[in-house]
Amino acid sequence: MVDKEIIKKRKAEYGDAIENIAHFWNAYLDFDLDSLDKLTPWDVCMMMALMKDARLVCILNKAPSDVDIDEFRKTDPSYIDNIKDRENYHWIANNWEEYKTL
Repeated sequence: MVDKEIIKKRKAEYGDAIENIAHFWNAYLDFDLDSLDKLTPWDVCMMMALMKDARLVCILNKAPSDVDIDEFRKTDPSYIDNIKDRENYHWIANNWEEYKTL
């Protein structure tokens, strides 16, 4: 379900935000930026995917009790959007070199 067009659009819109996020998060966590223990773009992507997982749980928890949950997952726009975003973050994390060329 990876959508490289969305990835390219976001990259064009925001620039290399993933590396900037890593920089800000490292500063927030007070990590030495020269340390091997600092967060990487891979970490950022995986944590953003986890944020999407948390949203998915919230969306499912708000689903009406009388709805077929499998059908809900296939049709709810917010659920579908967060699934796409999560998959895109996973793809970026695992295809960083290709992502940089988009």
